[in-house]
Amino acid sequence: TILENFAQFECQSNNSGTYTEHISMRIDNKRGLEDGNFVCHCSSNRELKKFSGTISDAKGKVVKKIKRSDLTRTEYSTHLVSDDYRFIYEMDTPLSYPITVTYDTEIAYTDHINAYPTFAPIPAYEVAVDTASYTIIEKPGNSLAYRILNFEPQVKVTEDDGKGRRITEFTIGHMKHMDKQDWGPSFSDRSPHIILVPRSFDWNKTHCDMSDWKTFGLWINQLNEGRENLTPEVKARLHQATDTCSTDKGKVIAARKVLGDMTRYISIQLGIGGYQTASAEEVCKNGIGDCKALSNCFCAMLHEIGLPATYTLIGTKNRHLINDMPNFSQLDHAIAQVPLPGDTLWVEGTNDIYPADYRHLDMCGHDVILIHPDGGQFYTIPEYTDSLNLRQISADIQFATDGSAHIDYKESNHKSQFQALCGITRMSNKDQRQRLLNRIECGNPTIQEMDIQTEGARLDYQLKLETSAFCKWNSNRFFLPQSLLAYAPLRNTKEEAHPVDLMGDGKLIESTIRYRIPEGYEVDSKLDPLHIESPFGFLNREMSINDGYLIIRDSYLLRSGLYPSEQFAEWVAFRKAVVDSSKKKVIMKKSNL
Repeated sequence: TILENFAQFECQSNNSGTYTEHISMRIDNKRGLEDGNFVCHCSSNRELKKFSGTISDAKGKVVKKIKRSDLTRTEYSTHLVSDDYRFIYEMDTPLSYPITVTYDTEIAYTDHINAYPTFAPIPAYEVAVDTASYTIIEKPGNSLAYRILNFEPQVKVTEDDGKGRRITEFTIGHMKHMDKQDWGPSFSDRSPHIILVPRSFDWNKTHCDMSDWKTFGLWINQLNEGRENLTPEVKARLHQATDTCSTDKGKVIAARKVLGDMTRYISIQLGIGGYQTASAEEVCKNGIGDCKALSNCFCAMLHEIGLPATYTLIGTKNRHLINDMPNFSQLDHAIAQVPLPGDTLWVEGTNDIYPADYRHLDMCGHDVILIHPDGGQFYTIPEYTDSLNLRQISADIQFATDGSAHIDYKESNHKSQFQALCGITRMSNKDQRQRLLNRIECGNPTIQEMDIQTEGARLDYQLKLETSAFCKWNSNRFFLPQSLLAYAPLRNTKEEAHPVDLMGDGKLIESTIRYRIPEGYEVDSKLDPLHIESPFGFLNREMSINDGYLIIRDSYLLRSGLYPSEQFAEWVAFRKAVVDSSKKKVIMKKSNL
C-alpha cells in the first residue's frame, strides 16, 4: 500500500524545471518487496540531484537509512546506444513484515522539456494507495496540456499565486488495488494516470508546436529533412532487385528484402536522436539502424524506384492515441506506409521475418501519425477480419489395441496465427520439434518426420507422429479425444468484473480429425453435434462415420472486440464451455460386446 505520494514539478523556464517526490509505502509480504525497489531514470537532460530513504519496522522504528551512495548506477539498456542511465536500490528481504519504506528525490531537468513526468498513483498490480497528489507550477510562457485517464482526481487550478505563477494540483484519496485478469485490458489501459505535456518546447535550435498532431508532425518532418540520400551502391543494388518486378507490390517486397539483407536492427537513443532519424546514407554505409533509421531508409528506397512511402510514428503498446493532444509517451516506434492503388501496405523495418504485405499485431487497429511535409496526419491502421486469422488442422489417426497411435498431422497458419508461430523458422531443429509438440494434445508423441514451409504471411507444417499413450483404454473399449487442442482455462474469475479485451485476438480455427476404426470395433457413442454460441464467438462440432473412419470436424471462432464488464460472467461461461468441450471423449468398443 502506498501510504502517501506527493509529487511536484516546478518550471524554471521553458527548458528547465525541478521534479520532487516524497513517497511512503507499507510492504506487507514478500510479494510486495519488489515494488519497494527504487528506480530513477536519468539522461543528458535529467539528473538526480538529491535522494534519501528510510526503512522502518512494524513499530515505526527506522532500521535503515538509505543514502545516495547506496544506489547503484547502471547504464545497461535495451538500447545499444543511449544516453539514458538509472539509479537503482533493491530491497533486501526483511526479518519480518510489515515494513514501511520512504523515498525523497529531487530531479533537475535542463536543456529541454518535451514532456512532464506522468502522474501514476498506482504503479503496479496489487498496490493500493491511501493519498496522492501532483502539482505543476508554471511560469509565464509555460502552457500545460493534460489528459486524465481511468480515474477522477480533484483538480484545483490557481491562475496566479501572487508570484505570477499558474499552479495546477491533482489530488486523490484512497484507491483500491488492481488485480490482474486473464483476457482483461492491459495495465496501461486500466491504470489511473495523467499524461502531461507542454504545448510547445525548444530543443537543439528547433521549436516544436504541440497544439495538434499536424504541428507536431511538422517538427518531426523538420528533424528528418535532407536525410533520404542513398549511396550509389545501394541504388544500383535496389534497381537490380526491383526493375524486373512486374507489379508495384512485388517491387515493395523486393526492396524490403534488400533492406533486410543489408542491415540489422539496433536501438540508438542519443539526445534529439531519440526522435530524429539517422540519414539513409549512414544506414547504407554502416548496415545498422534503429526503427526510425530503417523506416526512413526504406522510404528513401521506395522513392528511388518511383513509389510513394510515408514515414510513420506508432505506439505499439497503445492501440489508441489521444487524438487531440500530441504527446511522446504514447509513441515508441516508426514504420513505413506504402499507399498502393487498392492496397496500402504498412511495412515493419526492424524485423524481416514479417512479410512486407503483412500487418503484424502491434500495428493492426493502432492509431498512427503519418509524417508529411505539411504536417502530421492522424490515421488508424485497419485490422484483418477474424476469419483471415486462420488456423487449419488435419489429423489422420490410426491407433492400435494397446493405446498407441500413428498420426499424420498437417496444419496451416495465416495472418496472426502465422505470427504466433513464425519464429520457429529461425530455431534449431530440436527447438522446432518441441515447439510444435507443445501445440498438440495427444499423449507424449515423438516426431518421426517434419516439414515446415512458409509463403508470405502463411506457415504450413506436416508431422508424422508416433505415440505409445494416445488414449485411455481397457480390454474392450477406447476413449478417444474429440479434440487435439487444449484451450487454457480462465483464472481469477471471481474477482471484480471488468471489460473483456479481445482486441487483436480474433481468429478462426478449423479442425478435422479422422480416426481409422480398427477391424472388429465400432463407435459406442452418440454422435450428436455440439454448438456453443455467444457474443464472443462460437464452437461447432460435427461427428460422422464414413468409409471406415470416424470424422470429427470443429469450427471455433473468437470474435475480436472490447466487451463491457456487464458481459464478464457470460465470457467466463463461454470460455468454460469451450474448455470442457476439449475434454470430451468418444468411445469405441469391440463389435461383439
